[in-house]
Amino acid sequence: MGLLMLAGPLTGAPLILFSYAARRVALGSVGVLQYINPTLQALVATLVFGEIFTPWHSAAFVLIWAAVIVFSVGAWRKSRHEPGKT
Repeated sequence: MGLLMLAGPLTGAPLILFSYAARRVALGSVGVLQYINPTLQALVATLVFGEIFTPWHSAAFVLIWAAVIVFSVGAWRKSRHEPGKT
């Protein structure tokens, strides 16, 4: 019963901390950071737990990270050309 009572605060605390931190970071940066967790989960599943990483998984992985790179490069180039920025 004690573990069940702790499940709520244990789940809620990281979400509250994330929302607190997300307000202080640019929305685009938060979006890019959201790709880190699934990537780490895929690495742990493959390397630690021995899950099969099929060609379909690798194709999706490459396409997703290519999109993240395109977005990041575009945002970086845009920030470099804005007046008043160094």
